[in-house]
Amino acid sequence: MAFINEEIPQEQKDKFKFPVEISRSGRKPTLYKWVVDPKNDFYLVKASSEGGAYDGTQEKSTFYFHVYNEDVFIRATPLGNEYVEDKKMIFRWEITELVIPNKLSDRIDSIVELVVEAFKTWGYLNDGDSFFRVDVEILCDVDVRDHKESN
Repeated sequence: MAFINEEIPQEQKDKFKFPVEISRSGRKPTLYKWVVDPKNDFYLVKASSEGGAYDGTQEKSTFYFHVYNEDVFIRATPLGNEYVEDKKMIFRWEITELVIPNKLSDRIDSIVELVVEAFKTWGYLNDGDSFFRVDVEILCDVDVRDHKESN
């Protein structure tokens, strides 16, 4: 796969079929960037976020990974930075929930690999910083069911 970090095109933001965070002003604050494989129409989008530095709590985010014409539900926590030799930074993700739709039950292993690859790509350029390495740890069992979340 060839995932890339880029800004979400404005015309795409209203096409998502999954719920996204909407501020009181009507903005969609999490829809600023995505990780996309345009050739295969796969993309990872941050749909909402709670907590974080302003709240004094660990950020927890909801993502959707569009793959094989279905949306995979993911909850993930960015764990911040570590430094290794030569002051190179490592970014870490913990995935705490991963729900793959029933229609994709025969592709679980390949989807998990794609999820890890997409999160690594997202992490290499996160919040304006560039990272030497990105680690992704899946701390949950993969749940296979149709996920519904209201807006």
